[in-house]
Amino acid sequence: MPIAKLKRQLSYLALLLISLSAFSSALVFIFIYTNQYNELATSQQLTLNEAVAEFRQEVGDAKTLLRVLRFSSAVSESLSEATPLDTRQLSNTFQLFGEQVPNITQLRWLDSEGMERVRVDFANGIAKVRAENELQNKSHRYYFQQALYGDLGDIYVSRIDLNVDNGEIEIPYQPTVRIAIHTGVEDTTRDGVLVMNISLRDLLQKLANIQTEGFTLQITDSDGYWILHPQSELQWGNDLDNAEASLANRYPALWQWLSSNASSAEQKIEGALVSHRTEVMGPGGNSNADVVFLAYATPTQLANARWQAFWHALFVFVVLTSLILLFVIRSFHLRAIVLRLSNELHADKARLQQTVTELNDALMYQQQLQDELVESQKLAALGLTVSGVAHELNTPIGGILLSASGLQASVDDLQTQVQTGLTVEALTQYIANTKLRVKQIDANAQRARSVVQSFKRLAYERTNLQLSDFSLATLVDDLIQALKLRLQDTAISIENRVPTDLELYNEYGLMSQLLENLITNSIEHGFETDQVGRILIEAQPLDDNRVEISVSDNGNGIHLGKGVDIFDPFVTGARGKGHIGLGMHLVHQWVTQSMQGTIRVETPDTGGCRMVIRMPVRMNAHTSEEPA
Repeated sequence: MPIAKLKRQLSYLALLLISLSAFSSALVFIFIYTNQYNELATSQQLTLNEAVAEFRQEVGDAKTLLRVLRFSSAVSESLSEATPLDTRQLSNTFQLFGEQVPNITQLRWLDSEGMERVRVDFANGIAKVRAENELQNKSHRYYFQQALYGDLGDIYVSRIDLNVDNGEIEIPYQPTVRIAIHTGVEDTTRDGVLVMNISLRDLLQKLANIQTEGFTLQITDSDGYWILHPQSELQWGNDLDNAEASLANRYPALWQWLSSNASSAEQKIEGALVSHRTEVMGPGGNSNADVVFLAYATPTQLANARWQAFWHALFVFVVLTSLILLFVIRSFHLRAIVLRLSNELHADKARLQQTVTELNDALMYQQQLQDELVESQKLAALGLTVSGVAHELNTPIGGILLSASGLQASVDDLQTQVQTGLTVEALTQYIANTKLRVKQIDANAQRARSVVQSFKRLAYERTNLQLSDFSLATLVDDLIQALKLRLQDTAISIENRVPTDLELYNEYGLMSQLLENLITNSIEHGFETDQVGRILIEAQPLDDNRVEISVSDNGNGIHLGKGVDIFDPFVTGARGKGHIGLGMHLVHQWVTQSMQGTIRVETPDTGGCRMVIRMPVRMNAHTSEEPA
């Protein structure tokens, strides 16, 4: 390829990659800005939830306290129509009650004409009972009028405003909410209104302290005048006749949206992100006492978020573009080198093809060698089994010969006595001796027959690769019988704990070979010479068609190099003893490929090694394979 053509292609590639860089930067900007926007909206909602919860608890506690006070026996007795009004007892009750609640500033009872009959003021936990000449008529006040004519049983909650005393706003400002209840409604108490003034100064200060970076927390009354604002001069415009201290006047579009969406929501209005929550104060949805909680992020704050996202996106664009240019320049040099090396590659390819052919031949030869090793291992195992059976037959056959020899001697002796004169005692002795010898011959013959049948099952089924039903416990017993010769000169014992009623539908010969490999692996690798050991064979059903079979020993465990798998071919820790490392590999192949199961190695806490096999109780015929 000519160099000019290569430069032209790389130029097109550079333009394409820079375009992708710009697109990626735009996605980064959108992602960061959207994430910041969502985080801000979520933070606003969380702050509103916290503020509303604090406010709702304060007002709710006050309503509960007023109801407790209203229906207390002391208040009921003091206001009873059956006796004169007991102002002393009522003021004492108010004093004791108010001293227990820090935020109460006044407790009053007003008669049906609006006249304060009993009033107790509280300042810094100190109660002051107002004298009769200090009592005022509050009939003109909205909270008295609305509480006096409220529904039966309702607790009236006033709007939040500044406390007024003797017609003047109290200085310093005392943000107050009045909780009132009508007395004398369908009971024996006097007609009037019980009023509790609650100071919200501490609550508003607490809410002001939970301001979050990125937006401000504001509270307005139902007319849009600020109750809480970061600029204190904008607060209490409704009480101070300051029309400029009103959200409704300063931001009419925002106030219109807030008024038409009473539920919690967030909206982008006039370039600002706003979240709000309206808290209903009065009974029956009295909107005059509603309080609007507002989380307000200004357009400037949102613009800062956009600029932050822009600078991140610009940084990404500059970095990606720089990398692209470096990539293009380096690609030009590399492609030039590639053009030069291309011809060499064709020559290497021909040589590589020849090498692949040679490797395939070597692999085929290796496979053939592995198959021959497997067959030799099978023959070696069969030879050891035959030796074991021959050893087991020596004892019963020797017993039979010994008993037959004794019986022959008894016959000869009987024949001699017959010729010389047979006595009853000699005949009786002969019969008893004959019965004993016959019994011994029968017992040894049965033992020999058992060994031969065990070997017959083992030898025949090893060559039978057909699926059949068999008892796993019987198979294990046959294996233990066949392996007795191998255990003769060791201190190792084998214990069969397989349930006698466990039946498998599988290849008997394959299962026998598999378990023999695991047992002999423990015998040859798990114990030192003359080491006392135990090999345990167990099995248990897992469900209707799964069984777990384990072969464990208390030997020295498995010690292989790091990263070596015991089931890999030709892996062994005793190669110096003539082992080739195919036994466990064959076990893994038989379990996973022929028996549809799994096998794993465990190291018990008590030491040694445990091989765990999980496989079907009944194997599907169409997936059975002959072992390698």
